[in-house]
Amino acid sequence: MSGIAGFFSPNTFFSETDLQQMAAPLQKRGAQSSHHYYEEGLGLIHQRLSFVDKSPEAQQPMQSHNGRFVMVMDGQAYNHHEIARGFSNEQFNTTSDAEIILENFVEKNIRSIYQINGMFAAATYDREEKVLSLFRDRVGIKPLFYYWDEENFAFASELHALLKLPQIKRRLNKKAVAEFLHLGYIPAPHTLYKHIFKLEPGSWLRIQDKNLIVKKYWTVADKIYEPKLRSRLPYLNTEANALKHFEKILLESLEQRTPTTATYGTWLDHHPESCLLTALLAKQKGNDFPTLSVAYPKTKNNEPRNAVKVAEHLKTNHEEISVSFDDIRSFVNSLPEKFQEPVADFNQFTYTLLGQKSKEVAEVIMTAQGADALFFGNGTHHWAQRLDSSWIKTIRKPYAYLLKINKSTKARKASALLNYSHKDDLLSHVYSQEHLLFSKRELPSLLSSYTPISPYPVIDDASLTPLEQQALFDINYDLPGNSLFLLDQALMSNTVEARTPLLDFRIIEFAINLNPQLKYRGAQPKYLVKQLLQKFVPEKLWAKQKLEQTPMLAQWMEKELDDYLNEKIVKECGVVEFEVVQQLKEQFKKGHTYLYNRLWALTILHVFLSNAIAQGMEVE
Repeated sequence: MSGIAGFFSPNTFFSETDLQQMAAPLQKRGAQSSHHYYEEGLGLIHQRLSFVDKSPEAQQPMQSHNGRFVMVMDGQAYNHHEIARGFSNEQFNTTSDAEIILENFVEKNIRSIYQINGMFAAATYDREEKVLSLFRDRVGIKPLFYYWDEENFAFASELHALLKLPQIKRRLNKKAVAEFLHLGYIPAPHTLYKHIFKLEPGSWLRIQDKNLIVKKYWTVADKIYEPKLRSRLPYLNTEANALKHFEKILLESLEQRTPTTATYGTWLDHHPESCLLTALLAKQKGNDFPTLSVAYPKTKNNEPRNAVKVAEHLKTNHEEISVSFDDIRSFVNSLPEKFQEPVADFNQFTYTLLGQKSKEVAEVIMTAQGADALFFGNGTHHWAQRLDSSWIKTIRKPYAYLLKINKSTKARKASALLNYSHKDDLLSHVYSQEHLLFSKRELPSLLSSYTPISPYPVIDDASLTPLEQQALFDINYDLPGNSLFLLDQALMSNTVEARTPLLDFRIIEFAINLNPQLKYRGAQPKYLVKQLLQKFVPEKLWAKQKLEQTPMLAQWMEKELDDYLNEKIVKECGVVEFEVVQQLKEQFKKGHTYLYNRLWALTILHVFLSNAIAQGMEVE
């Protein structure tokens, strides 16, 4: 793992000294060494954290054998030995995956990306043609930001590295504010700043002179129609065969991602996918590795700590991290430092605690990101199916009105979900309202200046079920913009590497082509995951009990809300109408608990905006 950054400009807009400015925020991603490459108009810098080849010969920026190309790379190609076997006469100077990826790029250019199975964000420079190319892994495990003003270009693993450049003006992107309040994160390609973008997952970018091209090389929707995958569907869509194949490719993915020269562990919680990964890892490598979980303050109906039961069954070295309400306040105040953009998902708190503890016990952490999207585990999938019912379509508006009378969180959520404006917005509406965020209908009155949000495209195919459509939305937007971004930031800020075996592209392509009945059977989500887990861990140890409880976040906000959303702060930031915020606060205090996540999103937004304005952001 590492941090990368660089610039490309036909004039002297950027200079060699700027590389050192960009390096400072990257040190958390790799502090073993720092090296850079510079020639007029082009600069690359690399902060190193290596687990494969720690020799000086493997340091980056790395030049190709023919001297024509230079590369920096963050991430790892787990199949680099397989790619290396494609070179008949090539003699490699290191055991680094970066050297193999670079030489493969020399031979095949952009086409070489298709061969990589891993997580990566990389930049290569062609010294002869004066072309800079960037590319990012299929689902966006590794972040990659870039600045472009139609003439000058810069990129970095960390948004803060770009903001270190004094030439880049900090101007608020108000469209991104609207998207954040609607989804709880800012989806690619946008960021909180004008002229700063995220390279979308599964994309490559090329810049030459003043011409910039961005294209997709992989989309999950395209893989639904992959002829080779389709030809195997009759075999894989029987439960026994699907279970056998799923176990096979998941074990292969784990084997590729389990380091041989670094310590490793897992995050273990009550979800079946984390239990499954831990069980399979114990089966493959033995149980002498750490597992970590978080224990939130107990309430009268607190969820049983299944992670402890599973760890005891598997005999791993388990540790449970206790949390208090006081921890949240210190966490909120440090958000702009820990994370680069506002995200409303409270998992950022959990991930931060786990990341801090992970640093003490392991260099690499296996996590189960992706299972919810791939195997219909989110509440959004349940609602996508319900809203497709013909009788629900008939009565949804009067039913929504009746439910609105009840102020319980469950009733108000259902009312909001039923009350969508147009089917073109249904995917983002279901996501937004399942997470108790602002609907598109609410944004014009909330925001001081509102730019309408366009529908989020997925794929227009009537043969896909609503569950499948909603899952594609999660894979395209929620995974890279929310879950994977938080995971990367929480672990890399502690110089710990995250590995996500369920996001091996072979597992993704298997899962999206699987019969929906093998993913969501009856009212049971993640069906295939649970069936496989039962082979290793008794169901009574991990089966989730459905218990109603007031979220910890809502309980905390009852006491802390005014400190973060008072009139002075809201009006100084100037992006939302204080009168609307005040109404939301008053309703929340009167028992409308369902508003807690809207107010949490506003809190996070204003913490970030206050910090950014103090550092010179312009709010136009």
